[in-house]
Amino acid sequence: MVKAAIFDQDGVIVKGSPGLEMYLHEGKKMSTYDEFMKVLERYRNGELTYDEFADLAVPLFAKAFWSYKQEEVQDLAKKVMAPMENQIELVKKLVVELKKRGYVTILISAGPEECANISGAKIPFDYVHGFKIDYSKKSKTGLLTPVLGSKGKLKILQDIAKELGIELEKSLAVGDSVGDLGILSAVGMPFAISGNAIAANDDDLVRIAKEKGWKVINSLEEILDYI
Repeated sequence: MVKAAIFDQDGVIVKGSPGLEMYLHEGKKMSTYDEFMKVLERYRNGELTYDEFADLAVPLFAKAFWSYKQEEVQDLAKKVMAPMENQIELVKKLVVELKKRGYVTILISAGPEECANISGAKIPFDYVHGFKIDYSKKSKTGLLTPVLGSKGKLKILQDIAKELGIELEKSLAVGDSVGDLGILSAVGMPFAISGNAIAANDDDLVRIAKEKGWKVINSLEEILDYI
């Protein structure tokens, strides 16, 4: 039996949203700033679902960084995530323990791979995924990968599960927002954690989890109590 432990990044591994912080750090230097901020405001007000927000915001994010070299984006990601290093170290201990217990460990982030890879460099995940910016500027969406909304995350998980023969009903996943409903619904042990309420509807995950009888936790360490 192959089983997996799947993690979101924003609000689960780290508090906050590193990708969003990167964009806001650069502010009006971003070529798509005004449009992006309008979309973000609509999401925060509950006018857009998570997937609607992701479909609109992620291409705007990616195209804004077309004027940057990839190395510059990587440096910005490191700068934004530097204060989160202690949080990442705590998750590292959990992932090491899960691997000892036979879990394939997977990070699937809706954010840019530049941020996901920082966590992946410090935590021994077997697979790390974030969206990829098309620095060649050839893609209409600004991306080399699909937008990783709820459906996009689920597709990645299903592809990995098929490749490795993972039994999802024997697997666990941790998410903090409605954007994680796809992967949480796919596994036998879904965990909802309160972590990263950017928008009015982000807290809906805890309500949904309670309705479905999923585990609601306050810290990742609690996972070990259930496996």
